Amino acid sequence: MSTSLEPQDPKIVHVAVGVIMQSDQVLICWRDAKLHQGNRYEFPGGKVEAGETPRQALARELLEELNIQVKTVVRAQQLYFNYPEKTVCLHIFKVTAFSGAPCGQQNQAIRWVNKYELGQYQFPDANAPILRMVLLPDEYVITKPQSNTQDLDKWLNWHIHHTPQQAWLYVRHKQLDTSQYQQVITTLARQRPDLQLFAMYSHIKALKSCWPECKIFLAGVHFSQAELMQLSVHTEPTELPSSWYRVAACHDQASITQANALGLDAVLLSPLHTTSTHAGQAGLGWKEWQQLCKNSMLPVYALGGVAPNDLAQVQQADGFGVAGIRAFYSSVCNS
Repeated sequence: MSTSLEPQDPKIVHVAVGVIMQSDQVLICWRDAKLHQGNRYEFPGGKVEAGETPRQALARELLEELNIQVKTVVRAQQLYFNYPEKTVCLHIFKVTAFSGAPCGQQNQAIRWVNKYELGQYQFPDANAPILRMVLLPDEYVITKPQSNTQDLDKWLNWHIHHTPQQAWLYVRHKQLDTSQYQQVITTLARQRPDLQLFAMYSHIKALKSCWPECKIFLAGVHFSQAELMQLSVHTEPTELPSSWYRVAACHDQASITQANALGLDAVLLSPLHTTSTHAGQAGLGWKEWQQLCKNSMLPVYALGGVAPNDLAQVQQADGFGVAGIRAFYSSVCNS
């Protein structure tokens, strides 16, 4: 079976999949042993019928399977799986609000599981990328630029005290050498063990050569668009730990296509709006941003003039989450 993100067979079977979540709890169902890759757990959903959109199919399937009516659905990712006899396209959605009490309408066992414990359960092979997606947060935070009047220790101390709890934090600081960058990562990891830290890809090779333990402190790597466009399915860095999340910056269709082909975990699509820090760069605007979002097979974070309270609007435009700098930190000393 191939798990490439591009279909190889024109006969594509479209399937809508719902990841139903309540806080950190996820609903999973037992898959009958008679079915392909059965006798294990799965996320509920089913085939998209003729004339249906994937969202409509999801609503119908969850009503038929679990007797619930979906209220809030978030587009998450799209995966193609090429089998000898057919190609299956999974349209994966997060369901974050619904009415009714889930109950197996086809006598299938269901259970709520903490999202951090999903790895303890056996799922069909096709569900592996979904298990990674489930852990993605609504917000992706980026470190603030260091001002001319601020030394590195002060900059670092500010982030230690003002970064939100449990944040996924991209440590972006282009002026640091490898030794300084290592110091920043180490200090953040030790002072704020609750954070999921993402490193600039430009520092990764140097970090790994002088500091093999860096993988203990990091949750993932962040590619700039320029770095993303230099990668291929054959040259993507294999030295990165498989557990690391791979996130990339995208600004246009070419970079979205590249990220799709590489099967990354998420992208930051920007700028949605024109910002004061990049006044010369026109924002994409909602219409173009949403169209690019639809073309992505990966979870998309909006970046550029957005704040946490824009999450609902971003998700209505087919986005997954929001990313940013100033608006994502504590308002105290937010200067």
